[in-house]
Amino acid sequence: MQRTLKSQKGKNIPAYAEYIAAGILGKHGSAWSTPPITLWHAGEIAAMSDELVPDSGLRTLTVAPDAMVIAVDGETQTTAWHDIYQDPESFGLSYAELGRRVRIPFELYLGISPADARQIFYDRNVKGIDVAKNLAMSMDQRDLATRLAYTVGERLEVEPNGQRMPFGKLVNAGKRQLTRTDKEVVTLSALRTLIVTTMFGSKGVQYSAANVHAGDLPPDTDADEAETVVVVSCPG
Repeated sequence: MQRTLKSQKGKNIPAYAEYIAAGILGKHGSAWSTPPITLWHAGEIAAMSDELVPDSGLRTLTVAPDAMVIAVDGETQTTAWHDIYQDPESFGLSYAELGRRVRIPFELYLGISPADARQIFYDRNVKGIDVAKNLAMSMDQRDLATRLAYTVGERLEVEPNGQRMPFGKLVNAGKRQLTRTDKEVVTLSALRTLIVTTMFGSKGVQYSAANVHAGDLPPDTDADEAETVVVVSCPG
């Protein structure tokens, strides 16, 4: 029921492991997370406690070392964790730090058949709708162009109908496209595209759905200079 981790999904594992390790080390601050991993225990569990709190359903489970526990959903994250635990030093970590800092949330399905586990795999991976790349990019605060888009929204002021307000109130950060009934005049992803083309010219189109880091900027340009140019080029 599991997919073979190859092609693009397999290539994501090293970057995912680096992301997790950086989060454990505090490099992302509070702005990071990993979703719960969905597991299926294929056989009988070794032991189950009584309820820890009456009528709560909370119990402790003991899983035998040789038990078959399969990641029905979250296999890329699971593999990334395995990479970290196999060689924590290469990620700037130690086993002591992993034991002290790491708590991995998970769902564990017990007592269901392989057919039911396959169905859960299908539902988790097919029923959901993927987020559009450019919309997801507009939420990434580690992306330089996204940060500049929010900066423009905060600093630029406009006067629609004679009422002065921050331009950000007219920027829709949750949609890919606007409709006639929306009060906003532009999406954040579109504003971000305007910013990358301001910084890179016509080549900026290639960054409309790709991360922009300080090292990607034109030669002899840094993030502070890019911010100055972008914000000044937006008349207040």
